[in-house]
Amino acid sequence: MDRLGLAVEVRRTTMMKYFKIFVAIAFSFLLMNDTAIADYLIKDGAGDIKTVKSGSLGNSILPESQLTDPNGVPLLNSVQSIPINLATQGTTQLVGAVNGNSILITSWDVMDGGAETFQLVYGTGSNCVSGQQPLTGPYPMIAQAGIAKGNGTGVILRVPQNNALCAIKSQAVQSSGSVSFIQGAF
Repeated sequence: MDRLGLAVEVRRTTMMKYFKIFVAIAFSFLLMNDTAIADYLIKDGAGDIKTVKSGSLGNSILPESQLTDPNGVPLLNSVQSIPINLATQGTTQLVGAVNGNSILITSWDVMDGGAETFQLVYGTGSNCVSGQQPLTGPYPMIAQAGIAKGNGTGVILRVPQNNALCAIKSQAVQSSGSVSFIQGAF
């Protein structure tokens, strides 16, 4: 290797070493005080702002493994639960809208007595008739089969402020289950 080639190789190796050090310092800075870019703040039931860990960059908002504040205090455990007991086709309100409040769904389950589609939506007005938006896709259901999401200790779906939570059923068959949630100014 000639002198020019050796000089270029030394310079490239040195630059890579400094780049790796820069990346390590930058990543350490992001994780200072156990706070990462993907962590976020939320108000708890008492109105205090808490840091909620996201687990890793780009992951879901609240994975079940990171449900504590920096002091290890559990956050966002469901405080309310309602039954799903529907037998008619169409849209039915499950949780009513409260002005200025969001609905944070922490778990839900449903089992059907027949073949149909079941979907969670949100909107305003009677039975979410205005501004209706999907929270889930329409799940194809069969008799004596169901679906369950979440365990009541982390947000799996979020209804924006001033909206109600509703269910849409495609057939007049019995649907039974429950929804656990927190409603507040989040």
